Amino acid sequence: MIKRYYAQKYIEIGSALVLTTVLATGVGGVDIASAEGAPGAPPVRPGAPHLVLPRGPAHLGASRIGAGFNPTVGRLEYDDPVTHEHGLCTGAVVRSNNRNLVLTAGHCMSEGGKSRKYQNFKFRPGATTNDPAPFGVFEGFRANSVKQWGKKGDLRYDFGFVNVKPNQQGQRLGDAVGENGIIVNQSYVAPRTVISYLGALLVQKECFGETRPFLPPPESRVRINCDLPPGSSGGPWLKDYDAGTHLGLANGVISRVAADRSYNLSPYFDDAIWAQYQRSATY
Repeated sequence: MIKRYYAQKYIEIGSALVLTTVLATGVGGVDIASAEGAPGAPPVRPGAPHLVLPRGPAHLGASRIGAGFNPTVGRLEYDDPVTHEHGLCTGAVVRSNNRNLVLTAGHCMSEGGKSRKYQNFKFRPGATTNDPAPFGVFEGFRANSVKQWGKKGDLRYDFGFVNVKPNQQGQRLGDAVGENGIIVNQSYVAPRTVISYLGALLVQKECFGETRPFLPPPESRVRINCDLPPGSSGGPWLKDYDAGTHLGLANGVISRVAADRSYNLSPYFDDAIWAQYQRSATY
């Protein structure tokens, strides 16, 4: 049974997250640089605009994927230990020390507000109908979201990371397909490319548009007028996406879909996800 995510499922919760200061030097082995918001756009949220650069694959195998597919975006599978349902989401590879990190939505990792974590994660980068595992299957060994999602179901923190093991051939994920970068504390209004799978279909869809605030802060989410449907949760929102290298800077993730599919929502990527990224990137 496929578990689908519907926009009506979760309620709004108005608490704020307070984290200890995170050093701007980043995790070991990861390059950090500064970044600025778009001129003339609304101001960025408080906090340093941290940036981690993308990194290409160690092998040329990533180029063999069919046209129109991004090898760093994949199908994320998981099981609900209570309902025994099999869930499907989208995930995207992001740069980490051990080249093993997948970004996705928090509700693809746990039942928000119930402290119930899913299990048996499997990531299939670049999955297609003709080849569901062109780069192998990468099993998750650690999945973690912030407590504001896991314990409270706060949609402003509907993001998380999954660390995965090497595939059956012993390849690390980032070596096999490359790794997107990540950037935080950017303008609410900016061009972004969104890529995700369409529900249970092994088909990727790409949408390019401009983000804008969903509601005024501290609601702290952004919207984009893309029509990716329910079931596409976890697809990355990429800044400066390069169609040639299939790499960009992750700055959002599909969290919610409008009932009429006229827009998608993402948490605003600020210091909360930056701190969670730094913790996850070291495993």
